[in-house]
Amino acid sequence: MTLDLSRLIAQLRPVETSPSNQLKVLRCLAVRGVITIEQAATLSGLSYDATYQALNKLSRSQGGVSPALNVASAALEGERGKPRKVFFLGEVGGALLHEIDGEVDLCIPKLEEHTEIAAAVMAMDVYVAAYQAKLEAKVEKVVPFGPDGSFIRVDVLVTLPNGKSALFECEQTAAAWSKARIQDKLRRLLRFYQSDASRQVERAIRVIFNIHLQDTQTQAIWQEQLALLKEEYGKPLPFDLYWSRIGDFLKKPEWSELTGFQLLEAASPPTDKAPAAVAPASSQTVE
Repeated sequence: MTLDLSRLIAQLRPVETSPSNQLKVLRCLAVRGVITIEQAATLSGLSYDATYQALNKLSRSQGGVSPALNVASAALEGERGKPRKVFFLGEVGGALLHEIDGEVDLCIPKLEEHTEIAAAVMAMDVYVAAYQAKLEAKVEKVVPFGPDGSFIRVDVLVTLPNGKSALFECEQTAAAWSKARIQDKLRRLLRFYQSDASRQVERAIRVIFNIHLQDTQTQAIWQEQLALLKEEYGKPLPFDLYWSRIGDFLKKPEWSELTGFQLLEAASPPTDKAPAAVAPASSQTVE
């Protein structure tokens, strides 16, 4: 179905040399298709109130078409207060960016689960932190390697001050059903680091977890899957995993060093077998 966006485009297009506030915040969604008020305010340079008003207008019907943005909410572990309001591109929003700015490689997210929304918000939090540090970053960056069309999809790829790239992976709470996905991700990373495409990429992969303080299962599952890969590979892996919680990382983002991160070491899961009974030293009994 062809959308008639002419009326809405007339409202959003730059007047003389200054784009409207709605267009300023809409352009922020070209990064990942998802944005919070705080993130959009930082990227657009608008005040919180101006950003809030512009996003609310874009999430309502205008110009005779459906809203440009859909709305949800997300709360990351450790955040206080109400969940953050999350805006994400709908069909109209994507069409507007295509018509006005010629954007063709847009992510129109179909976010239906809380974990998907949280992961997208996390990635944008890392992206905004890199933006504030004046570092180049890409979200959901596809990095090809090898002649067979293989690739990895990096949650956030950041160009560090030393010129190398660093991989940031945003992860949620892991459970038994997560093991296959984690193992597949680790195998892809191994193949990537065995290729020439990894030459300018830091061997230290930063894994940002959205987990609460009492969660020990997530880390244990990652350690288990890392141990399985390491055992199969038979020699030291060409990459290391360093982890931090999202709240801790955002308090003081570190880019050049691994301060605030902990090494995620390979560790096999504990066995469920009970220890063998020890025979008594003497068969005598006390009456």
